[in-house]
Amino acid sequence: MRRPTILLTGATGHLGAAIAKELLGRPGPPNLRLLIRNEEKLRKLANSDPAMEPLRACERVVTDIRDVGPVERAVAGADAVIHACHSHEYWNGAPYLLSVNVGGARNIVRSIRASSSVKKVVFIGSYSAHHGASFDDDLVAISACSARECSSRSKRLAQEIFRASTSDGRFRLDIVSPSYLIGPFQLEPTYFGALFHRVLLGPLRWCPPNGINVVDVRDVARIVGQCATTLHMCERRILASGDNISLRELFGEMNRQAGFTTTPRRVPSGLFLFMPRLKQFGAFGRQYFRNNHYVDEGGLRTRRYALAQSIRDTLSWAKRWPMYTRRSEFIWWFAERYLL
Repeated sequence: MRRPTILLTGATGHLGAAIAKELLGRPGPPNLRLLIRNEEKLRKLANSDPAMEPLRACERVVTDIRDVGPVERAVAGADAVIHACHSHEYWNGAPYLLSVNVGGARNIVRSIRASSSVKKVVFIGSYSAHHGASFDDDLVAISACSARECSSRSKRLAQEIFRASTSDGRFRLDIVSPSYLIGPFQLEPTYFGALFHRVLLGPLRWCPPNGINVVDVRDVARIVGQCATTLHMCERRILASGDNISLRELFGEMNRQAGFTTTPRRVPSGLFLFMPRLKQFGAFGRQYFRNNHYVDEGGLRTRRYALAQSIRDTLSWAKRWPMYTRRSEFIWWFAERYLL
C-alpha cells in the first residue's frame, strides 16, 4: 500500500517538531515532507533526541514560505498539509510578521488549490482565535499595531484564509487551536519558553498578576496527527487547551522543580500602565499582562501529560540545551528582542 505524503510547514518550530516526532513514531508512518527555512535547526533537532533521528531521512524543501515557487513544489503531490508555520519574531516588526503569517498562508492555500492531490488540511490556530471576533482585514492598519498584537491578529487572518478556501469542498479542513504550549523540542523559545531556561540559573521572584492556560505540546501533536490521517465530511475546530493556572502558581512550581523554594510575588498591576512604552508590546500589552488568559470550556478530553510532568520535561530539555550561563544574558536577550 502506498504511504500517504504529508507536508508539514514550520517543522522545526516547537509544535512542528513535536508533530514530526508524533507522525514518524507511528506504526507505518507517512512519507513526511518538511517545509523548513534552514537545515541547521533540523540538524539540531535530529541530534537532540534519538526519537528525532528519523528527521534526517525526511524529504524536505528549504525555502522561505513567502517564496511562491518552492511552496508550490512542496505542496505538489502531497495527500495532506499541516500548516504549523507562524512567526513570533516580534523584533522583526509587524510588517514582517504579516508577510510571513498571512502572506505565507495565502501561498500555501494557492498551492493547495493548484494541486489535485491534497484532500486534507490541518491549520494550527490559537485559543485566542478560536472564538475571537473577526478582525479588520486592512493589513495596513494591522501593520501599524505593536508586533505582539499583530502576531495575534495575523493568526486569525490566516485562519480565515484557510476557512474561505474550503467553500467548494475540494479538501477537508481541521483547525486545531492550542493554548500556551510547554514541553520539550523548543530550540528557539519565545519570552515564555525562555523562562524555563532562566529558572535554572536562579528562582523566579516576580510574576505578572494574571493567569494562563497551558497544554503539553506532545498532547497537541497527537491530536494534530490524528486529524491529518483521518477524513471526515465537514470542517472541525478543536480547542486544544489544558490547565488554567495563575502565573504565580506556575512560576512557583517551576522554581520548586528547579530546586528553589521561592514563592514569586505578583508585579503590581499599575506598573503595566507603562507597557505602551515597551516596543514590541505597545498598548496591547497593558491588558495582555493584566487579564487572565483562561479557557473556560472543555479542551482536550484525553491528555497523557499532567502539568507537573510537562514542567519537569520542559526543564529537562532546557538543561540539555541551555540558552544562558548567567542571568544577565537572559536580561539582555529579552531586552534586545522585545524592549529595545
